[in-house]
Amino acid sequence: MSDAPLTPSSYPLLNRDLLMRALANPARWTIMKLISTGEGIGPSDLGRILGCSGSAAKKHLEMLREAGICERGRSRTYRFVSRFQPPPGGPLVIDFGHCVVRLDVAAPAS
Repeated sequence: MSDAPLTPSSYPLLNRDLLMRALANPARWTIMKLISTGEGIGPSDLGRILGCSGSAAKKHLEMLREAGICERGRSRTYRFVSRFQPPPGGPLVIDFGHCVVRLDVAAPAS
């Protein structure tokens, strides 16, 4: 058994179909940019930012959670799963295994 640290490529891949569905919506890219700071966000705060209802925002967050991108904490806020959290001050690049997402160049949701 190896004591080597896990790298992004050594983790099991996320379900490709769920990942692609989660990434297909521009609002979810905006959410990923928001949570890339490491701070969690709740549905009602997110709804105000996106200009939608809290329940619509929660559906977006749940889609990201179902895909394995983010998780819900005890305070009912959502944040990246730790292995996908971009390093502070670094580029907003996330390696999902199937694809690499560059949030630093992603267009904002319309």
